[in-house]
Amino acid sequence: MVASLCLILISPYFTPAVASESVGANSTSQQVGAIPIYSAPDETSVLLGTLAPGENTTPIAETQGAGGGGWFLIKSKTGVTGWIKQDDHEQTKKIDSFFKSRPVENTDIVAPIPNVSSGQVPRGTISIPVLSVGRSAIVTVTLNQTITGNLMLDTGATHTVISQRLAGVLSLRPESRSAVQTVGGVVAVTTSRLRSLKVGEAEVSDLSIIVHDFSRDPRIDGLLGMDFLGRYRFGLDAQRQVLMLSPR
Repeated sequence: MVASLCLILISPYFTPAVASESVGANSTSQQVGAIPIYSAPDETSVLLGTLAPGENTTPIAETQGAGGGGWFLIKSKTGVTGWIKQDDHEQTKKIDSFFKSRPVENTDIVAPIPNVSSGQVPRGTISIPVLSVGRSAIVTVTLNQTITGNLMLDTGATHTVISQRLAGVLSLRPESRSAVQTVGGVVAVTTSRLRSLKVGEAEVSDLSIIVHDFSRDPRIDGLLGMDFLGRYRFGLDAQRQVLMLSPR
């Protein structure tokens, strides 16, 4: 059973000097050379304003639109945050060069969770029931000792991810915003912190996590990454459908 969907790598925002200017949505959008700023990577979404030459912007993330075209999430000097479409404008070329200059890890090479037999594990090993959803392995976790959620085991994820729904129920406060690399491209996410994350009897306290809706499957509330799994020796007993965790 392969237990990986995507690789997530946190990296802080950069603020290079990219020549552009942000103006309000009510300003002169017909200005020569102005670039529309949209609320989503889609030209049919709400127009937030325009960018004109002469002022710095902060690149935040990049992604691909529905038609395969490139889009950049930026923040203007005046505080307008939105999406601009990649085109032949000098501003978008500079932003494109910025993202191309950043190191990107390979998201196609993933590590499976090793299969083990329950008779081979050391004393004190914790067994957690696993639900199989297609090729994915799901475990039920307890967050902040209050609510439960279903997280996909992902040895390719450096950080644990939970959905915005779970974060809202837990009333988690955002600590920062980051750009992360996924199989679908770079996206902007929020980081937060859990007081406790418990899987069976295995518990990790004060864990920094990512808040992001990576899956549309309502059965999956996030990813259990190596920031948790890496603290244990772990394996899957495929016959009994359990995750085995033992202290390092």
